[in-house]
Amino acid sequence: MVFTKNATESLNILLKGFLKPCDHVLVSSMEHNAVMRPLVQLSRQSVSFTRIPCAQDGQLLPESLPKLLKPQTAGTWPIHMEEMHIDALAFTGHKGLSGPQGIGGFLLRWDGLLRHWDRQAGQIIRLGASTIRSAYILPELLPAYGKEHPGTYFSIHQSNSQDIINRLLRGDFDIGLIGMESTEAALSCVPFYEDRMVIITPVNDNFLSLSQHEPFPLELLTRTPVILREKHSGSRKSADRFLESLGSREENLQAAARINDQEAIKNLVAQGLGISILSERAARNFVNEKRVLVFQLPETAVRRSLYLIYPKHYMLSRSLQGFMNYILRFYSKDP
Repeated sequence: MVFTKNATESLNILLKGFLKPCDHVLVSSMEHNAVMRPLVQLSRQSVSFTRIPCAQDGQLLPESLPKLLKPQTAGTWPIHMEEMHIDALAFTGHKGLSGPQGIGGFLLRWDGLLRHWDRQAGQIIRLGASTIRSAYILPELLPAYGKEHPGTYFSIHQSNSQDIINRLLRGDFDIGLIGMESTEAALSCVPFYEDRMVIITPVNDNFLSLSQHEPFPLELLTRTPVILREKHSGSRKSADRFLESLGSREENLQAAARINDQEAIKNLVAQGLGISILSERAARNFVNEKRVLVFQLPETAVRRSLYLIYPKHYMLSRSLQGFMNYILRFYSKDP
């Protein structure tokens, strides 16, 4: 049993916690707004519903259903969840139960909806990841997690950070890994990995000479072609903040190209097209292979966090909660 402020909150938690995209709900045409408003909201996340017609006296029409459903109120009618095949029951305290205002709750039958949800919800985790997370974090994280949890699988979508946020709000994913902090009230945003921005350059005599005398001469940023990320990426926002700390803007740069894919950016830099401001984690493989040179930037201006993000009111399965805890442990000692 879970206690809440009232039946409205109970219904919102149940509907928004258990229903997922493509689910279909049957409701009577007399439903209270405490049911209909969350269902209308969920309809924007691909949850559909059908209103069952009622007669003029308020009774459900039996020909519309396999059997007549009889509304029940806790404290007014005797309710037996198992005999009535009820998986979830929301109640308010100030009506049939004669309690004070501001009390409600809901009951879940373990042998029904709750056990099915706990068993099924964690089998496939729908994960949205921005570029760095999908290209460099997931390849080291998922194999390690899979060895310990062979029954869990992942459906992964790669996009920029803002698109991951938007699609989490629509219910497309269970969890997201992004490169910028979200201010959306409906989402929880937890830092799990600390990264920093660096400048990468082609390997040539000029930059090789400069690398012996770090830091990078920042005035070169406005005199050298620069390859930029697309506008809605976390890396781009971090680069913009760095430029702002210098009193500069993108308009002051010689933008050679704006590209979504970081592998393409690194290849273009290695070929001598220009320089770029990238995540140190993303640049690591090209730096280790000696294909580009790396220049550290001022500590305070370029350090950033990578974030684990998920809906605040999402009822997490044990598998999903376990995966989130695993991410935090996995990177807790990462330099």
